[in-house]
Amino acid sequence: MKTKWWRSLGWQMVIATALGISVGLAIPGVAIHFEILGDAFLNLIRMAIVPLILPLIVLAIVHLGSLRSVGRLAGKSIVYFEVVTTIIIVFGVLLGNLTNVSGPKPTGIDIGEVTQKTAEGLSVEQFVHTMIPENIVSAMSQGDLLALVIFGVVFGIAMIQLGERVQGVTKVLDQLSQIMFGFVRLAIRLSPVGVFGFLGYNVAKYGTDTLMSLGHFVLVAFIGMLFVAVVLFGVIAMIFRVNYLDLLRSFSDILFLGFVTRSSEALLPMTLERLGKYGVDSRIASFVMPMGYSFNADGTSLYQGLALLFVAHTYGIDLSIGQQITMMLLLMLLTKGIAGVPSSSLVVLMSAATVLGLPAEGVALLFSVDFIVDAGRTVVTMIGNCLATVIVAKSEGQFRRPGLPDKTTEAVTA
Repeated sequence: MKTKWWRSLGWQMVIATALGISVGLAIPGVAIHFEILGDAFLNLIRMAIVPLILPLIVLAIVHLGSLRSVGRLAGKSIVYFEVVTTIIIVFGVLLGNLTNVSGPKPTGIDIGEVTQKTAEGLSVEQFVHTMIPENIVSAMSQGDLLALVIFGVVFGIAMIQLGERVQGVTKVLDQLSQIMFGFVRLAIRLSPVGVFGFLGYNVAKYGTDTLMSLGHFVLVAFIGMLFVAVVLFGVIAMIFRVNYLDLLRSFSDILFLGFVTRSSEALLPMTLERLGKYGVDSRIASFVMPMGYSFNADGTSLYQGLALLFVAHTYGIDLSIGQQITMMLLLMLLTKGIAGVPSSSLVVLMSAATVLGLPAEGVALLFSVDFIVDAGRTVVTMIGNCLATVIVAKSEGQFRRPGLPDKTTEAVTA
C-alpha cells in the first residue's frame, strides 16, 4: 500500500516552507512569535549531541585499535582541512577585490551588541581553554564540540591501553549510541514544525528592506559560496574520485534543514547516521566529522575575507597587498578551532578588523544581514565536511558504495 504523499517528510517540509514564508509576510505581528517553534526543534536535537557524539568518538578510537592509526587519521584530516580552508580564504579575498564589494556607509548604527559579544576578543588563552576546559561537564553543557573531541580521543586512548578490562564499557557506549540515534529519528519527525517556525520568524523580523540595502554584499557572498560548493568541491571530488552529484542528492534534505535552521552542529547526529548509510565506516565518520566542525569551517573561511574587504571598501580604505596577506594569515589561524566560542564568526571578524584597523561600525552593518548569509555559510560548511569525511574514508579503504555497510556501521546506524 502506497503512503499518502502528504505523509512524506519531504512534502511536509515543502508545505512548511511555503506556509512559513506566507504567514511571515501576511501577519508578521503573529509570525514574530514563531521563533519558539524553531528553537524547540533545535533544542530537541541539541539534547542528543553530547550523549551521541561522545560515545561515537570514543568507539571510533577504540575500534581503530592503536595510537598509530589514530595519529594517521588525525594527520590526514588536519592536512586536508588546512589546505582546503586556505584555498577558500584566498578565493574569498580575491572575490572581494574583483567585485569591489561595498555598502552604504553606516550612520548612527548602535554597535553595542557587536562590541558586547567581542569585548573579550579572541586570544590564545581563550582558544586553549576552549580546547582543554577546566570542567568537561560545563563544556559539554555548552555544546563545545572541540572539547568533546579532545576528551573523547583521550578517553578512547585510555580504553585502548586497558584492553579487555573495559569491554563492558565498549558495549554500553555502543548501546547508548544506538538509543540516541533512535532519539534523533523521533525528533526529526518534527522538522516541518521547526522549518515553519524559523521561516515565519525570519520573514516577519527582517522583511526585505534590510536585505535590499546590502543586496550587493549578499549577492556576492552567495555567488562565492555557490562557486565553492559547485566548482571547488566538484573539482576536489573529481580528484579523489567521489561521485559528487550522488553525495549532494544523498544529503539534500539535511542540507535544506541546515539552510533553514542555520545550525550545522545541531544536525551533526543525523549527518553521521546518513554518512553510515552512504557507505562511510562509522569509525571514520565519528572521528573526522566532529573534528571538521572545529577545523574545517569552509563557509566561514570564505565569508571572513569577503566581509573584511567589504568593510574596507565601504569606508574607502585601501588595503595594501601586504595587509591583505597579513589578513589571510590571520584568518588561517583565527578560523581554526573556534566552534565552541560563542558568536565565533563575529568574534573572528571583529578581532581581524581590530588588527587591521578597520571600523567596528562596518562589522555592525554586516551583522544586520548575517541571518541570511549564515544560511549559505552553514550549507557550504556541511557539504565540505561531508566531502572531507568521504575522502578520508576512501584513503583509509573504509568507504563502500554501493553495497551493504560493514558490521561497525550497521551496529551504529541500525
